[in-house]
Amino acid sequence: MRRSLFACLLISVAALSALTFDAIAGGDQSVAALTKAKLSTAPSAKSQPAATLAPQQLYLIRATLSALNDANATGNYSVLRDLAAPSFQAKHSAADLAEIFATARRKPVDLALATYVMPVVTDAARPDPSRLNLTGYVAGQSERITFVLHFEAVGGHWRVAALSIGTAKN
Repeated sequence: MRRSLFACLLISVAALSALTFDAIAGGDQSVAALTKAKLSTAPSAKSQPAATLAPQQLYLIRATLSALNDANATGNYSVLRDLAAPSFQAKHSAADLAEIFATARRKPVDLALATYVMPVVTDAARPDPSRLNLTGYVAGQSERITFVLHFEAVGGHWRVAALSIGTAKN
């Protein structure tokens, strides 16, 4: 059942013509809804980039995309999974993550771009004090890496609860 839900999510998100690929790991349909609503080739009037990116948000984006980049490069998703929130860990094994991000691994997508190019956050939301959602992109030469990242506060630290990445032409 869980695999078929993810297959449906991946198929529905892949239908977006602006995305070359999209990989979602999380487990709730809100990530897919955010992906459909937020990851377009040009920010809409409603989702203009934030004027400044808070240092903590910058760290969370770079650390998460860097961990995913390392997992894609090695094919080992154990560390990414172990760094995630318990709710994420309960839903995904390292093998599940390898399957979810297989397209990103084959393409390959250089998520290290986020470590030296300033990410643009088009939406930052705090649905409640224990959750943080960041949506945006990192612009490369010919395409941008799009992301939707959901974090949960666990033991005083933000830990990834869901993530979605994709690419779009600039």
